[in-house]
Amino acid sequence: MSLAAVAVAAVVIAAFGAKPPSSDAGLLMPAVVYPADLIDGESVGRSDAPVVIEVYSDFQCPVCGRFAKEFMPRLVSEFAATGQLRLVSRDIDILGRSPSESLAAAVGAACAGEQGRYWAFHDMLFWNQAGENRGAFAPERLEQMADHLALDRAAWDACIGDPARAATVRARTASAAGIGINATPTLSINGQLVAGLPQSYDALAAAITQLASQP
Repeated sequence: MSLAAVAVAAVVIAAFGAKPPSSDAGLLMPAVVYPADLIDGESVGRSDAPVVIEVYSDFQCPVCGRFAKEFMPRLVSEFAATGQLRLVSRDIDILGRSPSESLAAAVGAACAGEQGRYWAFHDMLFWNQAGENRGAFAPERLEQMADHLALDRAAWDACIGDPARAATVRARTASAAGIGINATPTLSINGQLVAGLPQSYDALAAAITQLASQP
């Protein structure tokens, strides 16, 4: 990593008052905590932001993990925090088998969101990927994450056991396929679909800056 990259990482971590990643009971702790005043359910940023990026992700997708870890913190600190950008998470299941760890992870995150902890669970999932359909998001692992985040387990357990939660993720996955999304991550930037990881953070930042400046 270059000295410039190290400096940027330090600034991002300092901006959110977070510590470097650490391990706790076998879980890798996310390095970033987003400011509470920017969080609105499964979105980060002001509702009137001129640029809206919907991020279609599968929690088992390693490239989605890179976006969450390498792009999201800077997007939040440099654009969401300044009112230019709203990020909206759209969790889908395209990598899961039966039983689907992708589906279970998405449901777990949504149920954490019922307790105001969606983004904490979202990042916990991405920081703890371990290959596709290999047990990283098995029920006991998701429960461990819920406990680490001090969720109300009775409420969370009831939520993940509600068939309507899984149905919502399946419906979102089908809707995404209906608009041509067949890979993750896919970004919808003010309605325009961009598949895959952006070429670079600077390229994405330039596009956001341009869109935000339009009347």
